[in-house]
Amino acid sequence: MIKKNRVLDFMWKNNFVHSVFIFLKDNPNIEFSEAAIINNLGVSIEKILSHFNAIEDLQTDLIETFSADCKNFVKDAVKKAEPGLDALKEAILAYAIFFFEHPNVFKLMFLSGSKFKDSISPSALLDELTKPYWNQLVFQELLSEIGVQKAAGLIKFQISGLLLHAINFGFVTDKVDFISIVNRQINEIIAVKQHVKAVKTYEERLLHNIFTGEENIRFFIHYTKRGEIAQKILSEGFLYTESFHNSAEEVTNDKLDLAYKHSMFKLYGSYVVVIGIADDILKKFTEIIREKNIDAYVENILTETKPCYDEEEEEAKYLLPKQYIKGFFNYESGNFTSNSDYNPEYESLVYVENVNNFGK
Repeated sequence: MIKKNRVLDFMWKNNFVHSVFIFLKDNPNIEFSEAAIINNLGVSIEKILSHFNAIEDLQTDLIETFSADCKNFVKDAVKKAEPGLDALKEAILAYAIFFFEHPNVFKLMFLSGSKFKDSISPSALLDELTKPYWNQLVFQELLSEIGVQKAAGLIKFQISGLLLHAINFGFVTDKVDFISIVNRQINEIIAVKQHVKAVKTYEERLLHNIFTGEENIRFFIHYTKRGEIAQKILSEGFLYTESFHNSAEEVTNDKLDLAYKHSMFKLYGSYVVVIGIADDILKKFTEIIREKNIDAYVENILTETKPCYDEEEEEAKYLLPKQYIKGFFNYESGNFTSNSDYNPEYESLVYVENVNNFGK
């Protein structure tokens, strides 16, 4: 009965948060308040507090729900934009439009923001939404990292100020005028000049994406022709036969080394999957294999699924966990897709079992 009550409580809370969310979206001029919720949704404060510890808990759930909604809104707006500068501008503009169209959400998140953790603050949300596009400008050498810090700080200040004045003081009520003002501010702040520096070579760009901020990691690259295959490797892991050295090549932080290997493998496809494994993990299990005198490659141990035998090729196939996939790079477009689950130091408890059971 206790478990059932918990499930029912969870369902009621989720349904109620969704109802308040829809109500506030459909009524942009009604601010969040106990009275507004009670009067319009017909739920007593006692009923609310029987499921939430305090009204602030309901606010927190609402802010998280609106944050997710804003992310989806921005994601849809950026879909058709060119990577880099255009995508960044579209993301900032979509963020501003979202809050302009939902002023009650702006007030809920901005004016009550001091009560809540930074991870769901509007500033943190804008940072999260635009970070990949700012990084793209650095990658394309359109802005330096310091230039990005300054521009991103100004953007947050200006967009917040524009929304505050539009919503609280009504200096602009027309959406078209608001978009025009926001675009003008964005263009003035992010005034990049694409001819300032020569475009990086493929090798320089890929090395930047692989090695920046990484230490004591061994990296390997795998070429494939189709983006969906690269995406599948990123989300599921890298399937290889016997040893991934058969289809992946180790690279070092050296432009000439990468240029040579790129000339050898580029015919295999324009998508380059980047695999990164901590040196400590490789050393640890290499030593264990050596001590137990097992005839296996170290990467054969680093798998969480049983190998499958390919009768046609008469070889075993192994799946390297997705945590070792840093991302993939399209050397024709210059785009790098990162893996949010990337963890080069990932070590599964199954690895020790693999050593003990190898060959059985």
